[in-house]
Amino acid sequence: MEEKIVEGSTTNPANYPPDEWAEVRIDRDYSTGIIPKFDETFPPALAERITEGEYMKTITAINRYLYDAEKLSFLSILQSCIGCATFFTYYLVFNGRSRNNMKKLDEFLESENKNVYHNKGVIWLNPLPNGLLYMQILVKEDFGSNI
Repeated sequence: MEEKIVEGSTTNPANYPPDEWAEVRIDRDYSTGIIPKFDETFPPALAERITEGEYMKTITAINRYLYDAEKLSFLSILQSCIGCATFFTYYLVFNGRSRNNMKKLDEFLESENKNVYHNKGVIWLNPLPNGLLYMQILVKEDFGSNI
């Protein structure tokens, strides 16, 4: 039986019934300050499905997108000043750097899920809906020939 995933929505938890998928949470790492970053320690619950190298590649890329979205720069200060001066109507017309990076993160997770993880019974969900508090990874419980 082929699993049906709506195009462009592999990072949406609504597509995955909780009775079929186990959850692995990767907590935020607050040791570097307020810029969002997730713990890079390989969770043992994923050891049977993916390699540590695949995990590190993905979590490092996610952390890089989050850093780029939140780092302080001249451009981010300028965009904030323009936003304030225009009573934030600027953001109705233009996407800020943070929003662009979050969109890139979602596209990256879509690509990784489709090309690397889905055929292994693993799905990475976008952390933005939970306020970047944790990274949620779903693992198919009855993984086998039905995917």
